[in-house]
Amino acid sequence: MSILNVIDNKYRDLWGMYDLQKNLKKNNIDLFFCNKFNWNLAIKYINPSIIILPHIRDDSPHFKKIVNLAYEKKIKIICYPSESLDYRKSYLENEFPSNIVNKIDKIFMWTVEQGKYIEDKNKEKIVVTGTTRFKNDNTADHKGKIKTIGVTSSGRYLAPL
Repeated sequence: MSILNVIDNKYRDLWGMYDLQKNLKKNNIDLFFCNKFNWNLAIKYINPSIIILPHIRDDSPHFKKIVNLAYEKKIKIICYPSESLDYRKSYLENEFPSNIVNKIDKIFMWTVEQGKYIEDKNKEKIVVTGTTRFKNDNTADHKGKIKTIGVTSSGRYLAPL
């Protein structure tokens, strides 16, 4: 089985995905990644059983096209939001519009509160998974003394204007 994960922002969406990819591989599931601009070619090349999208916003025609094509091809669709914990009604209704939620199979949410405005008929699609971005790693040895503290950056946000 193959899964295609469409990446909207590589700086935000790829956190924790290496571990997920490695664990899926143990179960003979291949996890592929593609940029949001190459989704159509990736679907043709990979022929995935499942597509994971970082959002399905009402104001994002790019992702609406992906949902509609996958729905037509009977490819399962999972929305796994990659950003924000904004719980305002206006935000969440835009984030999970009912006309698009009707076409997807599952919504992996960071918290229960994210799904509070989804229509009752689609509540069974919600799975609270948390996020790979804030994973708690208990296997690391934290007994050593920290000698240097630094900030690693690509310069994208810290560079002067």
